[in-house]
Amino acid sequence: MPSLPETLIAPALPFPYTFPPAHTALLLIDLQRDFLLPGGFGDIQSGSSLELANSCVEPCVRLLSLFRALHLPVLHTREGHKPDLSDCPAPKLTRGQHAKRIGDGGPMGRLLVRGELGHDFIDACAPRANETVIDKPGKGAFWSTALLETLRNQGITHLVVGGVTTECCVSTTVREANDRGLECCVVREATAGYNADFKNASLDMIWWADGLFGHVAELADIYRVLEPWIPAATPATWNGDLSFAALSAAYRARATTPTAVITALYPRLADSPEGTWIHLFPLSLLLALAAQLEAAHPDPANRPPLYGLPFSIKDSIDLAHTPTTVACPPLTTHPTVSAPSVKTLLALGAIPLGKTNLDCLATGLTGCRSVYGTPSSIFSPSHISGGSSSGAAVSVGARLCSFALATDTAGSGRVPAAFNGVVGWKPTKGTLSFEGVAKACESLDCLAILAPRVEEVREVWRLMLEHQPSPSADRMGKHYPPLLSSSTPIRPIGGKFRFAAPPALDLCPAYAAAFNTLLQRLPALGGTPAAGPWEAFKKASALLYGGTLVCERLAALPAELLASFHISDEDAADAADAEGVQGVHPVVHRIFRNVLARASTPVDVFRDLHTVASLRQEVRRALGGGGGTVLVVPTVPWHPTLSEVEKDPVKVNERLGVWTQAANVLDLAACAVPAGMIAGEGEGAAEGAEGAEGAGKGTARGNGGDGIGRMPFGVTILGLEGEDAHVLDVAARVEAEMRGVVHRYIPRGEWGTEGVGS
Repeated sequence: MPSLPETLIAPALPFPYTFPPAHTALLLIDLQRDFLLPGGFGDIQSGSSLELANSCVEPCVRLLSLFRALHLPVLHTREGHKPDLSDCPAPKLTRGQHAKRIGDGGPMGRLLVRGELGHDFIDACAPRANETVIDKPGKGAFWSTALLETLRNQGITHLVVGGVTTECCVSTTVREANDRGLECCVVREATAGYNADFKNASLDMIWWADGLFGHVAELADIYRVLEPWIPAATPATWNGDLSFAALSAAYRARATTPTAVITALYPRLADSPEGTWIHLFPLSLLLALAAQLEAAHPDPANRPPLYGLPFSIKDSIDLAHTPTTVACPPLTTHPTVSAPSVKTLLALGAIPLGKTNLDCLATGLTGCRSVYGTPSSIFSPSHISGGSSSGAAVSVGARLCSFALATDTAGSGRVPAAFNGVVGWKPTKGTLSFEGVAKACESLDCLAILAPRVEEVREVWRLMLEHQPSPSADRMGKHYPPLLSSSTPIRPIGGKFRFAAPPALDLCPAYAAAFNTLLQRLPALGGTPAAGPWEAFKKASALLYGGTLVCERLAALPAELLASFHISDEDAADAADAEGVQGVHPVVHRIFRNVLARASTPVDVFRDLHTVASLRQEVRRALGGGGGTVLVVPTVPWHPTLSEVEKDPVKVNERLGVWTQAANVLDLAACAVPAGMIAGEGEGAAEGAEGAEGAGKGTARGNGGDGIGRMPFGVTILGLEGEDAHVLDVAARVEAEMRGVVHRYIPRGEWGTEGVGS
């Protein structure tokens, strides 16, 4: 069968329901024992037969089967309250004169209380491991839940709705969804209640007045439109592709197993580019992990969403019973508990391959500051990998894993992504727990996710958000869902957006030409040029290392190590800078010592913090909320060689961060995305030729100097905190538009004396 079309049309009231299958989900409401079985809350409160309410169960089962066969998203809501009933409104708790109320005991446990037997789903409609469950305390599914953000993060714009009861929770949820910009279609047979007249009246009110709240369709019509697109069974083969789609499809088809994947992958892992890993797990351990996963999830139709996907972990993030070195051996810790982020990924079925290399103490953007080796870009052995998440980017770029978990304080997840032709995603700071991760600048630290495609980083990110422990113990954590985006409606996929590009660029000529090519294409993708807050952006970037914010890096160090940076004798200081102290890389030692030498005062720190607050306000006003302006910048000004970094490591690092350092200072979400390839020496620019798609097979493509092959070019899309989904939507459009584009090669001899990196 061909892939799903962009849009489908189903007969419906008051007019046909047009929907994009790729952005449509099935929402089943409250198919719980307490509402459908004898002795439950619905039975007691309605005082009537349950036969009418149960009439929707078989149609809901059919809808479930249909959406599962199409591999389309399914969400289930479940109404209930905390055991202490603190989230139950008084009018709901005291309503009526029934013998039993919410919280009272019944044959299936306390009525409508979370964790009780009656609160859970009926067996016929039980969720699978890869489906989303929304626990709600109210009648509407959007009140006091993360449903809106869950749908937004999945890119869902349309909902097919079923469940109970039509007159109460179904109607309330559909009306709430309409206010939030979602196009809903209720399937008549798949919803029911305790009163037939109420059901018909409720459905009529939904589609009345030209679809005031949505559409109503017949089950047969939904089936007739979608069933022909169910994919046919495919031959049971796997070609070694580690992409999410390919590997997940192979697992479903029983074409391979995690054990077989690890066995086939390990020779490549053992031959990884130099400096990729600090701890690569032995084959025996990985096979044991794969076997455990297979035993725990034998049913291909009911497996966790990241089942069997191999991933790497930056060695500043704790994995139980594996040392965390932060590329500074004397500061190695031996955690017995994994970071919540890692626990979440393991529970989702992913397989950790080991811990990747990084710049010492996660300080640097070059990837050249580690005692565990210096990785280079997968495209050229003479060009840097970028840092501090150097090994993470190389592991993804060389296709040694499906994705990587890393960190980003000043660009550490975005710079190496650009240099290795992959996507680097830094979500809104504080939304993914940073607990169990070595701190750099704690108030600015953020987890990062790297993968070959935008859709893949988006999948890992949204699953981590949905499944991470709550509440988080992260003291820098933020409220989720983000308060600033809770009033922003769902936007149509592919709709209009505003973008601001910097008016002046300090780029190498090849990057300048490539960036201009992208800007010329953005209007065709729906973009409208706008003004950007570039003065505030520049000031925020300068504050990180030019002001006192960098002092926070020192606050993360042990007292005895911090004391070692106080060196009054000039000769001794020079010697320490040349050799490092207590395992700290010499360049990092020099940076920290210089920070201390500034003798910044508490007054200086608070003045800078007040400046940051003012700059954030200025940027919020300039970009606006609710799908406001995104910033589009080059991720880096140029791609330095290893020799350039060796000559002046601090200056090169400073220039690399010009477009990345401001993101966390200003509290912006940022996605670094490939935007084509720079042609190799002697190769003319061409479109449609092999670009980023052909990269990353584990072998370097260049031979150093100006005789290199094609090299990646990347841009970053930035947006306000809480605008993560909007940023990812724009990044996905840029990715699709620039895939396969080859930009003009400009030899370094033509850069001129003032060019970046000259």
